[in-house]
Amino acid sequence: MQSWSYAYAKAAAECLAFAYIREAQAPFIVTRVFNTVGPGQSPEAGFVLPRFCRQASSGEPLTVYAPGTQRRTFGHVADVVRGLTDLMACDHAVGELVNVGGTANHSMRELAEIVKFRARSSSPIETMPAPYESKAYDDIESRAPDLTKIGRLIGYLPRYSIDAMVDEVLAEYHSRKLVLV
Repeated sequence: MQSWSYAYAKAAAECLAFAYIREAQAPFIVTRVFNTVGPGQSPEAGFVLPRFCRQASSGEPLTVYAPGTQRRTFGHVADVVRGLTDLMACDHAVGELVNVGGTANHSMRELAEIVKFRARSSSPIETMPAPYESKAYDDIESRAPDLTKIGRLIGYLPRYSIDAMVDEVLAEYHSRKLVLV
């Protein structure tokens, strides 16, 4: 039940936005933004890609939470911002619910393997119980946005590959590490 409170809160906010669109004729676009990655994300804030990059670069084990088959779709912040900006300029998007995100869909195990390879790291990949694992938490096995509508509305197509996203986060991690030393 605990994992669903976030989803319930988002659904309630969407319902309120649609009610406001109807009642006040407000020009809203409701967007669902999926796993966005890019510069400035902190591994300490729970973001998986910067955590894997830090671990691989530091020689630590890359910790994949069990079972490791959970799939997520990653989009680069530049693609997402471009999509949101273009949506705001699209009259046909008003009153619509639109997914925004990427197309790089990988299991957490695959993502760890990509990061390890791109970092040229010898770190092991270890599976461990999730810190939030309990009977009250129900993780979703796969999250992937359907980008059909945003493609139709504004011709949206993500430009960044998973390799480019990983390389950028790794480069940022290395530049921060050099500054901090």
